[in-house]
Amino acid sequence: MREAVGSAVAVVSMAVAFALATEVREASAQIPSNNVFYACIQLDRDHDEGRIVRLVSADEPCRRREQRVHWNVTGPKGPEGPRGPQGLIGPPGPVGQHGDVGAQGRAGFSVATSNDAADFCGVVGGVKLTLIDALGVPVPGTDPHFVCNGAPGVPGEKGADGPPGPPGPPGSSSAFKQVAVAQFPVTAAAASVGAIPFTTPGAGSVLVTATGLCTLSAPAALALELGPQITAANPSFTSPLQTQSWVSSATGEVPAYRSVALSRLFTVPSEGTFQIFLNEQRASTAGAATCYVTLTAFFTATLLP
Repeated sequence: MREAVGSAVAVVSMAVAFALATEVREASAQIPSNNVFYACIQLDRDHDEGRIVRLVSADEPCRRREQRVHWNVTGPKGPEGPRGPQGLIGPPGPVGQHGDVGAQGRAGFSVATSNDAADFCGVVGGVKLTLIDALGVPVPGTDPHFVCNGAPGVPGEKGADGPPGPPGPPGSSSAFKQVAVAQFPVTAAAASVGAIPFTTPGAGSVLVTATGLCTLSAPAALALELGPQITAANPSFTSPLQTQSWVSSATGEVPAYRSVALSRLFTVPSEGTFQIFLNEQRASTAGAATCYVTLTAFFTATLLP
């Protein structure tokens, strides 16, 4: 019995598929509005491929040896799916229309201030406040108000002295220094025979002078200058002739005495210690001389106009 029922179900399934495939037009014409199909099934026991499934209406009875079945086109509702991702932000909407102009508001008031010319506050003085409209006219029915100055108070006691302020910048200054150079003979090659070192408090100018006497024991000519030290890298005079001193003697002047006086202005860019040298050299091919010189340095932060 079970085998027969199983075979019958298989045959019915195949018959339903065959009938639906071969008679789609007829079945489509009988689809009810409620999407429920009704059919009568007849088992094909003799395998003669006869019609074994036919669609019927909801109230149409089946024939003898047929079994009534029905099914729904739409299946049962499935479970709710997962929530989808956030959608993209839509484009901005169009600009709305301008609203209507509002009604004209009531004109406001303002307060005008003026000095009280001793009309109300007296000698202490004060301020007069007047309520005015948009045209600057005093509002009718209003009175001005006055704000009077207070009477002078009693002088308070002297406050304590404040802390000392920071030191001010250094003012312009001047100073000088003097150095005596030991006597020296004049030589054929240029040489430094003395120097004056000095320290300045800031930027400024230094005037260096050399004064003294040279004794020439034979006809000779010599030159003196103020400048950098004579070295192997700087073997000769570098100052201009205007800042040099030249002395000489003639034949028959034995001995000859010549005064020495020369000066040169130097600029110092900042505070610091500097040194200016006295340099000498015999200009003649022969002759001899001995000199006695004093160096003086004068510093000033500002030059005379």
